[in-house]
Amino acid sequence: MSKPKIDWSKISEQIKKEESKTTYQKKEADPRFFAPDVSKDGYAEVRIRLLPSMDTDIPYVKKYNHGFMGANAQWFIENCPTTIGEKCPVCENNRVLWNGTKADKDIASDRSRRMSIILNILVIQDPLHPENEGKVFLWRYGKKLHEKIMDKVNPKKGSVDEPVMVFDPETGADFKLKVKRTSFVNRQGKTIKSLNYDTSEFAPASKLTAEQIKIVEENLIPLKEFIDPKDFKSYDELLNLFEKKTGSKSSITASKELPEDKQPETDEEELSSPEGTQDGDEDFFSNLRQKAKA
Repeated sequence: MSKPKIDWSKISEQIKKEESKTTYQKKEADPRFFAPDVSKDGYAEVRIRLLPSMDTDIPYVKKYNHGFMGANAQWFIENCPTTIGEKCPVCENNRVLWNGTKADKDIASDRSRRMSIILNILVIQDPLHPENEGKVFLWRYGKKLHEKIMDKVNPKKGSVDEPVMVFDPETGADFKLKVKRTSFVNRQGKTIKSLNYDTSEFAPASKLTAEQIKIVEENLIPLKEFIDPKDFKSYDELLNLFEKKTGSKSSITASKELPEDKQPETDEEELSSPEGTQDGDEDFFSNLRQKAKA
């Protein structure tokens, strides 16, 4: 009885599929996220409306991450459990370092948690990409922009401005997002590309049209998935990784600590990835992960 003929071309394809599973592959950008497209001259202006949330108590979720290079060029890139109200060994070590020398403070700054805010927006006007207009997207932004938005919702004491609940489709206000591509030199002497949003501002309060409100109601995207506890490592796991990647033992036994509200933080806008990408998984930390895999 003769042996059946082997289809090597089919087996070759199966081998390619199997081997590709062990190779790091860049994640595609999450199409649900909006990121302003900057023109060749380095500018962009987009008019958006910040929206309420369908599944959280407030209109946005706040998320923290850590991303820094430790010993032997090993990257530590992890979600910070303070996001979900849990203790973080990196933050605890940072608070100890913050009470030390200038060199210690510099290390704490480099290892600081990075805050990002995620919420829903309606694109009102996008001159470079008019196909985005009238659509609901997720939007990720950082600390400086959040302070600007919160100043509109809750003006500082002594301010002459009236508070505006900007997330309200009926009594809120459009946000004129003004972007400028820029760069700065970090402590290591490296030039870091970023996007600056300092001139962004709110338009006068206005009501969305009935058609726009219908689009919003039908297309709001859930936010809880971005703070799902399953995406955060345990304290012990993070501590082991921290000690392994930094090549040093934790120093959290020191008695003097910085209060939680004084925890050093890095701003989203100040340390944007190349071209300032901020959409979904293609953010700053995704770029670091690619370097770590290289």
